Amino acid sequence: MKRRLLLTGLALILTAGLFYLGYTIIRSPLAETLDEAENIVLAEDHVESVQESFYYHGNETVHSVSAELSNGSKEWFFLKEGSIILRLPAEDSISSSEAEEIVLNRFNRQHVRSIKPGLENGNPLYEVTFEDDNSLYYYYLSMENGDYIKRYSIQKSG
Repeated sequence: MKRRLLLTGLALILTAGLFYLGYTIIRSPLAETLDEAENIVLAEDHVESVQESFYYHGNETVHSVSAELSNGSKEWFFLKEGSIILRLPAEDSISSSEAEEIVLNRFNRQHVRSIKPGLENGNPLYEVTFEDDNSLYYYYLSMENGDYIKRYSIQKSG
């Protein structure tokens, strides 16, 4: 009996280790591309530090990087295929907390699941995700002024 418990325990530990290894291997290329995007932004003139970076896959794959400049201002950088395609000063955009507040008020929600900056058709946007009535909602609004762009939902199973 002890031997059977020991073998079962070892099998569970081995299985968990394999799942973790698989997850790490799958996530590794994504982490590398985020690092590359951050390094490209850090190489720009007057960029002091990177605050956050995001991976967005809408109509096209885009990396969004928030950086602080040497004059103390903040700016969004949007990169596609390793090149900066758009820069947006933070003062010319709404913040992610403002985007969250818009969605919370519009849909009478208490919290959102995630907020991700991205770019579609050359327009900077926020993708705000929240749950309601067994559905997962994706709501897109302009980073420049908070205007509605589009939304869709996915029915959760179970």
